[in-house]
Amino acid sequence: MLTRTEGIVIKRIPYTDSSAVVHIYTKENGLVPFLVQGLGKAKSKVAYYQIGQLLEINYNHKSSGGLNRIREVTLLNGYQLPVDFHKQQLLFFYIEVIQQSVEEAHADHDFFNFAIQQFTDLEQNINLSWAPIIFLMGISKTLGYGASERMLFPHDGDLRDIIQLLNEGQIPKGNKNMRRLILNRLIKYFESDIFSGKTLKSVEILQELND
Repeated sequence: MLTRTEGIVIKRIPYTDSSAVVHIYTKENGLVPFLVQGLGKAKSKVAYYQIGQLLEINYNHKSSGGLNRIREVTLLNGYQLPVDFHKQQLLFFYIEVIQQSVEEAHADHDFFNFAIQQFTDLEQNINLSWAPIIFLMGISKTLGYGASERMLFPHDGDLRDIIQLLNEGQIPKGNKNMRRLILNRLIKYFESDIFSGKTLKSVEILQELND
C-alpha cells in the first residue's frame, strides 16, 4: 500500500558499497527497514539517511515484512541535524531510547509526535541541562508508565517537588547534583521496568551535559 509518512532514521547498516539497510521509525507503521541504493553517487542521499535525521517519505508498505523501498524522500520541514557537539550526543541518546522503546510494525502516534517535538526543540534549545530528564519522563508518560514523584523518590521531598514540576511542564530550579540523581534514577527505572534489563550505552555522555 502506498504510504506517505514522517520518520526518524534510527539505524543504517551498510549492504554494498553504494547501498544500505536503513531502519526508520515511521509515524504510520512503526519501525520499518528499507533498502536504500545509490548512496555512493549522490551526496544528498547520504545526508538524508544519517542517524537522527527527520524525513518525510513515500513508499509502498509491505505488510508481509521484508525490506521496503522509498519512492520519494525529503527532509521534514527542512530539518537539519545539529552541529553542536553536545546536541549531537544528546540526539544519539534520544535515538537509543527510541530504539529500545519501539516495536517493529507498531504505530504509536503519541509517542512519535512527542519524539519529533523533542528533536525539533533540540534545534532551538540553548540550555540542555534538563533535556535528557524531560525526554525520559515524556517517553514514560506516552508509553503509559508515568514516572511519578512518589514512585521515583519516596523518601526525598525536594526531589519529589522537582519531579512534580516537570510533570506539570515546568522547568524547575536545581543544581547539577539534583539533576544527576534524577537522571540516574530515571535511567535505572527505564532499564529495569521498560527495557527488560537492557542497558543504555550512551549514558556517560549525559554526565558531560550535566556538568
